Amino acid sequence: LRYYRESANGRGLFLANYNLSVYCNRLGLDDVSFFYIQESERYAQGPAQVSLVARALACHHARHLDFPQALSALEEALVLKDHLDEVDHAALVSVAADLYFRAGHLE
Repeated sequence: LRYYRESANGRGLFLANYNLSVYCNRLGLDDVSFFYIQESERYAQGPAQVSLVARALACHHARHLDFPQALSALEEALVLKDHLDEVDHAALVSVAADLYFRAGHLE
């Protein structure tokens, strides 16, 4: 992160913070993950990156069983889905299916 800060590399700052949020989420470090989600949000540029942040927020809220907030963030991500590459689009669809099922919107 220091290198990206020193070089004012916004894309690098976004990706580093976003990836740290994902890794911390997988490790169950919710507070740390949320911190890095917020940091990545500060550096998000363009609809694709905003969609990734919204997806991360949806996962964060779902981890805490806050499905109204999770679905709200997911809807924000889905609005921007046409700006995603194939890999991120597939990941978003996977998260959407999981959240809709867990929230009782799919049978």
